[in-house]
Amino acid sequence: MRKPNKSRGEVACTFNGSDVILCANMQALDQIDAELDLSISEIMAGLQSGKIRVIKSCFEAMIVEGDADAALKKTVGILGFSDLAGKIVEALVPEADEADAAGKGNAAESDH
Repeated sequence: MRKPNKSRGEVACTFNGSDVILCANMQALDQIDAELDLSISEIMAGLQSGKIRVIKSCFEAMIVEGDADAALKKTVGILGFSDLAGKIVEALVPEADEADAAGKGNAAESDH
């Protein structure tokens, strides 16, 4: 598997032995919104509290490389979901300096 492109907000993740790359691109965010019908703060709260439905929906939507179905089919019990939620949050909220380096700085700072 290739290395994730951090300037695009990609995050490498291994879940149940399956290597994947996650990215919170607009298509993924739109899919998460359509599936969950939750606010951003509710999604973040769901990830932090370990809501399986939220973690699974985000995982499936955010995969840009790898096989979500294969990783989820191997799942037995809840082990690994907490770490997976952390990787999803990492992709949703990239470090500010990485976002700025990618030209994705704070929209509030824009002159437009």
